[in-house]
Amino acid sequence: MSALSVTSIGPALGPTVLCALLGAALHLVLSQKSGVVDRPFLRPIFLCTIFLAFTTSCALLVEREVALPVVGACTILILLSFLPALVQLLGDQEIRAPLLKSMGLRHRSPWGWRWRCRMVLGSEEACRGRLEKKTLALTARPIDAMLRLEVMELCLFLGELELALYHAHVLDEMLPTGDAHAHCLWRQAHILAERQLLLAEAQPVLNRLVTTYPEDSRSNHARRLIELFQSSSSDGTGNPG
Repeated sequence: MSALSVTSIGPALGPTVLCALLGAALHLVLSQKSGVVDRPFLRPIFLCTIFLAFTTSCALLVEREVALPVVGACTILILLSFLPALVQLLGDQEIRAPLLKSMGLRHRSPWGWRWRCRMVLGSEEACRGRLEKKTLALTARPIDAMLRLEVMELCLFLGELELALYHAHVLDEMLPTGDAHAHCLWRQAHILAERQLLLAEAQPVLNRLVTTYPEDSRSNHARRLIELFQSSSSDGTGNPG
């Protein structure tokens, strides 16, 4: 019985592992690349890729005369490996993020977010044109973290502080703990404390930044701002003089 199990499981491992790798790659691409999910001509390509991989794997399992229980188990594993990508391809914007989060697959910091944010900056005229286009795109893809990061940076560059603060707050709720989230916390604190001189309003954000990311270099600046707020509060002003 043991020999039979080994001879059955061995030929089944190849297709199962390949499908697991393909499913992980598709999920990574769909998670990190802005707008890929919402491009109509790309969605059928991804769906056909998943369908062909699934049917080919099942055909290989049958051709290799794998034991029926092993075929069933491998089929379930293959389906599970494609499930995150299928949720992103077939789910609506409103249900996609909660489903992925419930599966433990909430998006991490967008890939290459630092240099991708820098790439959108340029002359003021060019930035205003980009801001209009990306704001319009954001209405169709409100949970696209990378797109919202770009819009936040453009707003801050152009002096649209209230809009930048709004997008930073949304990203604070959207992003998991990580470098991009720390950046959004710092943007909120920077706008409130240093651009609008509202240290009292910035205090909760500064405290969160220091508590959540104590080793981050931005936390050192946040600590200095907290000390400034405390000294100004002792003077009775509440804001830096």
